[in-house]
This record gives sequence, C-alpha cells and structure tokens, in this order.
Amino acid sequence: MPVAVLPLSMEAFNHISFLWLNAPADTPAWQLAAAAVLANGLIYLVPLWLTGLWLIGGGARRAAVSAVAAVAVALLVNAGIGQAFFHPRPFMVHFGTNFLPHAPDSSLPSDHTTIMLVTALVLLRAAEPLPRRSGRALLLLTLPTAWARIFLGVHWPLDIVAALLVAVSACLLVGSTPGRRLCGTLQTALEAIYRAVLARPIARGWLRP
Repeated sequence: MPVAVLPLSMEAFNHISFLWLNAPADTPAWQLAAAAVLANGLIYLVPLWLTGLWLIGGGARRAAVSAVAAVAVALLVNAGIGQAFFHPRPFMVHFGTNFLPHAPDSSLPSDHTTIMLVTALVLLRAAEPLPRRSGRALLLLTLPTAWARIFLGVHWPLDIVAALLVAVSACLLVGSTPGRRLCGTLQTALEAIYRAVLARPIARGWLRP
C-alpha cells in the first residue's frame, strides 16, 4: 500500500497546527473525558436525526434518504483514498500525545468528520425547513467533533480538510439529477421494506406510511 507523502509546506502546516491543537500530556482527566464524548459520542446523533426525519415522512424522509446515500458515497471515497494513499495517524509516527485508543489505519480523511459534514450539507440543501434546521445544528456539532479528534491525537488537521472536500463532493453528487433519481429509487425500495415490516403499527396510525 503506497504511503501518502504530502508536500513539505502542507506537512509543515499539518505538524504545526496539530501541535497547537493537541492536548498536552498533563491535561486534566475531566477535559480528556469531555473531549472523548465529543470525539466519539456526537456522531450517534446522525442516525437518530435521520431516523426521526424518516418517521416524519414527506420531504423530511426524502432528505434523510439523500443523506444516507451521500454518507455511503463519501465513505466509499474515504476507503478508496485510504487504500490508495495511506497516511499514518499522529500516534503511529510518535508525534504529539495520544489519549484515544484507535486502530493504526490511515488517518486521511476523517470518517467521523466526513459522516457528520456530509449529512449536515445534504440536509442544508433540503427544500423543507425542518431538515435545514437539523443540518445547521449538525454542522455546528461537527466542529467540536473535529477539534476533539485532533485534541486527543487521532487525526491531523488536514484529515479534517480532506473530510470537508469529500463531503462537499458527495453532497453535490447526490444532489445532481442522476443522484436524485437514484435516491428516489432507493427511497421507494426502503419504503416498501418499511411498510412490510411495520405494517401493523402503520395501520394503527402509530407510524406514518
């Protein structure tokens, strides 16, 4: 697997900005615990948010399906980048201080940041106000997640920049005419499964069809 070699100026920026954001060795335990919640916990709001939008139905459901599709596309791109250009995480090259156990896989781009960003961006493009408000809130929550993953030593700053580029690209792809058609087909298939599996609560009016 080839190892990604960034230009010297970019690598210098990566190192300098990482050291500025990375937690020092004497960071209090409560700060590390709070950062760990931000780094690993906020991402679980994404499936909860999307499930809620799905259950609301209508345009909110369309936005949720588009977000799921965009996340899938973005993660496939991330996996391809990681396989083609392996870039070690800071702790793998003994740089800075690491406080968050993590597999020694490629750092570039950040999957956590990608998932939250692409979901937020897709929801921001929705026609209905509720998904757009959800997108704005999620976008704000992405910032502390990205910061915390650098603070705890598992990502470089440029991993976050790469995540932004992938997220924007996936959002634009899903928002294109072919992307919207595919999302419509996906929604039809998912709704058929949803209505078959949850036919009884739907019939009783507990869930929207």
